Amino acid sequence: MAQPLKRDNQSLHRIAALIFTIIAVVHLLRLVYQIPIQAGLWTVPMWLSLLALVISGWLAISFWKQT
Repeated sequence: MAQPLKRDNQSLHRIAALIFTIIAVVHLLRLVYQIPIQAGLWTVPMWLSLLALVISGWLAISFWKQT
């Protein structure tokens, strides 16, 4: 009975890893190409994408290691 639960967790970890990998790549592309993002009157600073890249990249690596 423990085997199906382990397989389900592995699938969820793969999905989470894929999502965080995509997020990290999008932030990396924003940093490389200097793409401006505006939310209303506020311009999102590049350092925020750098922070998001580090966090999402770390989460992606962590989830890939668990699969």
